[in-house]
Amino acid sequence: MQLRTALAGAAELPVSVSSVRCLWACKRSCAVAVRSPSRVGYVLADLEPTELTAQALLEYATRYAQSEDGAVPYREWPAPLKGHFVCRFPSPLLAAPAAVTAALPASEPSPAAPQPHHPDEPACSKNEQLP
Repeated sequence: MQLRTALAGAAELPVSVSSVRCLWACKRSCAVAVRSPSRVGYVLADLEPTELTAQALLEYATRYAQSEDGAVPYREWPAPLKGHFVCRFPSPLLAAPAAVTAALPASEPSPAAPQPHHPDEPACSKNEQLP
């Protein structure tokens, strides 16, 4: 909610905010994904739900959008976000579509995509492995 309020009060930014049902970070809320079709993406978690953090996210997202590949130098990260980056994931446009299936023999079917966590199901423990 703080992020939407900060976004509404900001000047024009190359950023849009949308809600998703789940980022699989139930035990690490507040979580945010920053992504772009042509840049690497990032997940941040354990964020404080404050106006200061919301402003920091908008500042970071603006720098992210202005970068060519999504990489924002660490020295430019707003202080409220440092230590909260959980993972980095490749851009869908930069990832080769054959990269996933190339490791499988042509006769084997591709594995099913993992299903998102549903709030009524227990969360995965740290020792569980995804298929």
